Amino acid sequence: MAPHSKSSTAASAKGKATPAKASKNNNKKKKTKKTTQESTPPKDNPLTPEEFDKSYNELIEAAELIPQGDQHTNHVSIATILKDRKMKALCYGILSISSLGPNDYRRKNIKLSDIVKLFDKAGVDIVPFRGGKDKKECIKNLKAYFKKHENNISHFLTAMFVYTIRFKQGACAVCGKVIEDLLFGALGYESNHWEDDKDSNDCGGEGRKCFGVNAHNFGKAFVHIMTELVKTQLECWECHNRYGPTLCKILPDRCFGVYDFPPRPYCVVQDSPEGMALYDCTKSLLLGEVESYSYEYVTNTILRDTFFTDIRDATLFNKERWESITSLVARQEMIMRFHLQAEKRLAGPCYLCKKTKFATLKSMGGGDNHHVDEDNKKLNPSECASRAKVAKKLDVKPADLGVVEWLDFARFENRKTFLLDKCCHMKVTYDDKWRKEFAGMMRSDGYDVDNNTGEIFVKP
Repeated sequence: MAPHSKSSTAASAKGKATPAKASKNNNKKKKTKKTTQESTPPKDNPLTPEEFDKSYNELIEAAELIPQGDQHTNHVSIATILKDRKMKALCYGILSISSLGPNDYRRKNIKLSDIVKLFDKAGVDIVPFRGGKDKKECIKNLKAYFKKHENNISHFLTAMFVYTIRFKQGACAVCGKVIEDLLFGALGYESNHWEDDKDSNDCGGEGRKCFGVNAHNFGKAFVHIMTELVKTQLECWECHNRYGPTLCKILPDRCFGVYDFPPRPYCVVQDSPEGMALYDCTKSLLLGEVESYSYEYVTNTILRDTFFTDIRDATLFNKERWESITSLVARQEMIMRFHLQAEKRLAGPCYLCKKTKFATLKSMGGGDNHHVDEDNKKLNPSECASRAKVAKKLDVKPADLGVVEWLDFARFENRKTFLLDKCCHMKVTYDDKWRKEFAGMMRSDGYDVDNNTGEIFVKP
């Protein structure tokens, strides 16, 4: 009995581990299970082929809402492009890669050459999309862009896809101007939301803009970019309407006066006799009882006190629009927009290329104020016309923001910038070579940047 009892005790001890050992064993099992879960590769695509087909067909239907009869014959619609089976395969491939988790081994092993091949199958060479004087330099620039976004490969894939669509569209949908420079797929061309250019009374919510299809939003999910892209058509910077349907109708297509100012930074513009007179005029209008001003009073004051010879070259409003808006803040904002547009005219042609002249108010919409020091940028100059946005930036209530303080804020933000056309602004913003060329030109012309404030100044 004794030996048997000893054996039973041992077996019992072996079967019932101590609490410490049991806990340790359980932890081992849990760790093993967790490792197994992590090593299991995720699905290649969040959609089944059937689901993808359905979604893709819905995108084509959305793209077909834009009437192709209104588009120039040189322009190829997005609906036509998406009907190509190669483009469908490309979309599926991009969606598959974008859906891989950040720690997925396959995502980490994707090389630039793999992506180039993926686009090659769709009949598109993405190598020139980042620019360069020859193929060797193009590859170098593309590699640099890929390396910049290798931790967010979806951004890179989205950028290349949007550039591919623009490249395949071929020309401006409005004037038919054919793409000449493949930088960014179509340098100087933009994806414009067609529905937002229609009168608000004639359209509903379908097809309306949710966000701009541009480099600032390439980090969004690929499916969201696709949903937005099919609402657009390609337009050159001269045809792209940035003022909305109401303003676009009242803005003239020609310039009525002669304004021949040299290309110069805003610090020089504001210190010139024309710039100081403009400041005094705007300040006097803002300090008065704006809500009771007649249209004639405002326009006569502008023509009397500034360099303008014809009011149609000066304001983004006509008599009907001025009289239809009676609130104090709205009218103050209209005067602020006049001031910012007037400073643009005083800045002359594009500072970089010296060729693009912003003769009409419409064409001025294609001129961008480029911040040399992005770290000291407070707002886009166009946003400075909004009292609420400036007040928020200064951390005060809009009602507590004085009009002179508001005007001075807007002017100082302009002093940090140079006026560039859309093409040159894209080059300087996203291409290191052009950025260096711009910096060299700026300094050779006798200008520099205050590192503390971002303000451009004339070197002594």
